[in-house]
Amino acid sequence: MPDELNFQYMIDTLQGAFIMADSADMTVMAANQLASIQLGLPLPELLGQPLARFVSKPLLDDILRDIQRQDLVYNLEGELCSARGRCFPVLLSARVVAWSYPTLIFTFSDHSQQLLMNELLKRKDELFERVRQLMPASDEGMAEDPDDYISGVLSAGQLLERAGIEVGHARRYHNPLAALQVHAEVVPIRNREPLGAYNRAHFRRMVSYLCVQSSRDGDLVGRHENGSLVVLLRQTTLLDAVKVAKRLQQRLGSFTFWPDGANCETSTCIGLSTWHESDQNARQLQIRLEAALAKARLTGRNTIVSLS
Repeated sequence: MPDELNFQYMIDTLQGAFIMADSADMTVMAANQLASIQLGLPLPELLGQPLARFVSKPLLDDILRDIQRQDLVYNLEGELCSARGRCFPVLLSARVVAWSYPTLIFTFSDHSQQLLMNELLKRKDELFERVRQLMPASDEGMAEDPDDYISGVLSAGQLLERAGIEVGHARRYHNPLAALQVHAEVVPIRNREPLGAYNRAHFRRMVSYLCVQSSRDGDLVGRHENGSLVVLLRQTTLLDAVKVAKRLQQRLGSFTFWPDGANCETSTCIGLSTWHESDQNARQLQIRLEAALAKARLTGRNTIVSLS
């Protein structure tokens, strides 16, 4: 074990809130600054507090019983309450570690932002549905997909046209140009029927929203012929494109999809490549993108593959 000061420095770097409690009386022995902030007590005052004071749902006794049965509680949905009475949803993990004496390790992350984002996406989906019903069926811009027309996602034809323009600009001004091809799908749930047409359309819509919202100013999001999404990244090298792909994958992976009340995981595979000065047109870039995505999907879930 490091000394007390360095131990505090170490746990303060953790991205989640961290608490150590004496398993004998369940009082807080150590905590990082994030736990102190979210529970609404300065760190010196938090130490020595009973952990049960902050755990609302499930009760701390129930969590301890689960630990006895299965050794580890991981990503359990619960609720904590701060010292000032603010209750918030969390994902929590807990385990008893046998050091010089048994110690409860309790970590959690505030889940309220994710729940709010899901609610906003739901509201946005409802608004888009209302707008789509109000728009005239004869609108030329809605010929391929009204959802994409409203959200700003380019159709397959528009994407091909814009890709040609961007490749022309890159060749003329010797600027870097990268592209991502994104395939997202719902991981099948055992003993459950495949997604129906409505849920497939809803999932497709949500993925489009998230890709558009996660793109940067100047990026273009369009739909490929096979239904995957392509993101054109202006002024972007291969190294920077990998960073963009990782951020996008993390954003899509944090999205919770609830078809028919069941919590489904999302798998996202991304292929990426860059324009070469030897390329004669955008099609050569697209061929590399398709090959990179195919390799990513063969490798496994949540994979990123780049082909230079």
